[in-house]
Amino acid sequence: MPDDSKKTGRRLIKRREKLDIENILVKFYRQKAENPTFKEVFHLWINEKVECKEIAPATVSKYINDYKRFCSGKPIENVRFKYLTEKELRLFIKRTIADMDLSAKSYSGLRLIIKGMLKYGKWEELTSISATEFFSDINIGKNSFRKKIKDKSKEVFTDEEVRMITHYISENPTIRNLAILLAFQTGVRVGELASLKRGDINFKSKTLHIQRTEVTYKDLETGKSVNEVREYPKNENADRYLILQDKAISTLRQVLKLNSFGEYLFEENGKRIRENAFNRKLARICEAVHIPKRSMHKIRKTYGTSLINGHVDERLILDQMGHGDIRTTKQFYYFSNRDEAEKRQQIQNAIPY
Repeated sequence: MPDDSKKTGRRLIKRREKLDIENILVKFYRQKAENPTFKEVFHLWINEKVECKEIAPATVSKYINDYKRFCSGKPIENVRFKYLTEKELRLFIKRTIADMDLSAKSYSGLRLIIKGMLKYGKWEELTSISATEFFSDINIGKNSFRKKIKDKSKEVFTDEEVRMITHYISENPTIRNLAILLAFQTGVRVGELASLKRGDINFKSKTLHIQRTEVTYKDLETGKSVNEVREYPKNENADRYLILQDKAISTLRQVLKLNSFGEYLFEENGKRIRENAFNRKLARICEAVHIPKRSMHKIRKTYGTSLINGHVDERLILDQMGHGDIRTTKQFYYFSNRDEAEKRQQIQNAIPY
C-alpha cells in the first residue's frame, strides 16, 4: 500500500482473507478522497488552478518550490485536513518562521500557499477554518522576522558611476552594452528589456511600448528549467508607452544598425539575448570601470530615483515605472544617488546656521 513515511513509498499488508485486504484498500482510498492530508490538499489546490488556467507555469513553479521549502518533511504534511486545528496551524507557522529565520518577504510566500489551501479546503468542505479570520487573528509581530539591512550605497548607481558606465559604453557600443544603456535611459525591467521587439518602437511619437516580459520556470513533467517570452507584461500597470528622451532614441537607432533584421531588438547570431546575460554583462562593465557590481534591477531603481530627484510629475513617474501607486516607487525605488561630497554640500546649504 502507498505510505509516504517509508523510504520505498510503500508498505506491505498481510491478511488471511482476500475480503479483509479489499476492505482495507477501500477504507484507505475512501479516506484519501474524503479526508486528504495537508500535502494532498496542496496538490489538489494546485491542480485545480492549473486545470482552470488560473495561474501561469512560473507561478506554479514558485508555489511548489515554496511548499517544498517550508513544508516538505514536516509532520503537518501527514495531518488529515479535516482534523487540522487552528492551534496546530498557528504553531506550525510560528515555528517555521523561528526555525528558518524567515524575513517578512519569505513569510509572505508561506502565507500565500496556506491561505490558498484553506480557501480550497473551505470550498470542498474539508475544513471550517476561515483563511481571512485565521490570518487576521494570528498576530505575528514584526520582531518575529529576520531583519534584512540593506546597504543603501549599493541600491542605486551614483551620478558619477552612471557617467563612468555611459562613457564606457560609448567607447564600446556592442549590442549588449547598448541594452544596458537603454535600461539606464528608460528604467525598463530586465525581463521587459530581453523581450523588446522592433515593432515596439514608435520613432514618430518617440515612445516605446512595453507589452511583454521574459519568464523562467521549471517544467513540471521534465523538471527542466524553461525560459520563454510571455506575451503580456508583469501586471496591468506594466503595459505602458514609455516616453523616450532624445538620447534613448539615439541608442535605439544604434541598436537597429547592429541588428537590422532580428525579430527581437536584442539578438546575437539570430538568438534572443536573455535577461541573465544582461546581468552578467553589467557585472563585467562594473568591473571594467572599477565600481561595485550591481544587478540590472539597481538600474531601474536609479531611474526611479532620478525621476523623483528631477521633480517629474507623480502621475508621469507611475506611467514610466509601470507602478500603480507612487508609494511603491518612493518606498522601494528611491535612494539618494549623490556622492558624499554632494550630500555634504546639500546639508551645508540646508542648515546654514
